[in-house]
Amino acid sequence: MITRYINGREIAADIHDEVKDEIEHEKLDLGLAAVLVGNDEASHIYVRLKERAAKRDGIRFERITLPSTTAQGELLSVIEELNDRDDIHAILIQLPLPKQIDADEVILSIDPAKDVDGFHPVNVDRFIAGQSAVPPVLTQAIVAMLESTNEKLDGRHAIVVANSPALFAPPVSAALSPLNVTTDWTKIDASDYKERLKSADIVIVALGKPGSINKEMIKDGAILIDIGTTKVDGKVVGDVDPNVDNHASWRSPVPGGIGPVTVATLMKNVLTCYRKQENRL
Repeated sequence: MITRYINGREIAADIHDEVKDEIEHEKLDLGLAAVLVGNDEASHIYVRLKERAAKRDGIRFERITLPSTTAQGELLSVIEELNDRDDIHAILIQLPLPKQIDADEVILSIDPAKDVDGFHPVNVDRFIAGQSAVPPVLTQAIVAMLESTNEKLDGRHAIVVANSPALFAPPVSAALSPLNVTTDWTKIDASDYKERLKSADIVIVALGKPGSINKEMIKDGAILIDIGTTKVDGKVVGDVDPNVDNHASWRSPVPGGIGPVTVATLMKNVLTCYRKQENRL
């Protein structure tokens, strides 16, 4: 069996084109604000990538950079101002935040209609319940990657392998349910995780541990979505061992897989945020 790679860059380009076309067609002036706290190198890189994507799609991008010593109250004040601004339609808080800041409280402070990542509990709960919400960008990216394979997904079984699967799996399950894909989850240290992985048609892994999933663990012909990213010897690698090639039918590479698609779905969510705000006027 020849394993085919899911080309995240091509999928992302298609999504960006759709977003750009919609913005141009409707002559929209959309604003995305990104709040960055501290000097984390990776965070600065990610924000630059998002800024580049926003400009490509015709979205105004405003970066707010705060020192690593920023207090909780100061950050909440910045978010409150962004919530009140009519020219800002979407707010992004780049994670991780410095240890003195409670990330959960910060996410709760964002207007759910401007929560571009889809992290706010109001959005997560509504999405899981099948109600109108700003959907999590990651779940949209997973669906886009699976659909790009053109494989028959109806009736397939997926398993999520993550460090906090009880939090991560429900939104994934809600996203895959319309495709008639059932979803289960496990931790890598569960006593029966190998048997459960072997039974899955689709494996979605987000551990941040290189080589966590290898050919002995998967069903022949499985589709693998690799969300993990770890820097090893100066290179970014995923959680899936390359020895799955010729056993999996499809897998997403790292880099060039989930990352570009997630950035693209983030831009798509700027439009969703705008629609939410327009509907409540």
